[in-house]
Amino acid sequence: MFGFTMNPDADGVIFRQYTYYDDNNHPHTGTFISNYFPASNPHTKEQQGNRGKMRDAVLHWQSLSDADKEEWDRKAQGKRMSGFNLHNRHFIKEEIIMTPIGSIIAWHKNFANTPALPVGWLECNGQVINDPQSPFNGQTLPDLNGDKRFLRGSSTSGAEQADEFKSHMHTPPWGTAFVQYKAGHSGRGHSPGDWDHAGTGTSYTGGTETRPINMAVVWIMRIK
Repeated sequence: MFGFTMNPDADGVIFRQYTYYDDNNHPHTGTFISNYFPASNPHTKEQQGNRGKMRDAVLHWQSLSDADKEEWDRKAQGKRMSGFNLHNRHFIKEEIIMTPIGSIIAWHKNFANTPALPVGWLECNGQVINDPQSPFNGQTLPDLNGDKRFLRGSSTSGAEQADEFKSHMHTPPWGTAFVQYKAGHSGRGHSPGDWDHAGTGTSYTGGTETRPINMAVVWIMRIK
């Protein structure tokens, strides 16, 4: 047994859980008492930043698959800490790349063995965000999946464009000089409406839209 003396400057005590390893690297748990010293100003930019990093680290951990968590546990062996704590340490040191809030990425939802959507992400299906922890709470997500939208780079985001076919013209392979004119017209200098296009048209067979070769994905957005 051991004794301890409380620091008179502490506002209270908290019970902390800890893990230690014996000589055979077997984990054991225990509890100890420590003083609790509240921050003199918990609303400083630095304090808020640290809390935000820890929150994001926990959210990122929760989004990992069981296999990913097991891999972190494996990496933590011999380091006298859990995989959870090792992951958080790497995350807070920004050694793990975190996708910024508001990011939209392609998700192969129906690929075999794809895990469920991670915490903090939603499909872009035009729904209203109902999550008090999200800065977008109450806002409507774009309906990228229902409208089968492509995404296009720009200096700003959010602007939408309707489908469009670029203005162009087709020239017959034998040149415009040999296009015949309608009856009663001869020579050059007439408008295209005076031309007789019999036998010079192009094929109009095809589908219902103009598109490059592609594969369907589900657009998802990080909301917190």
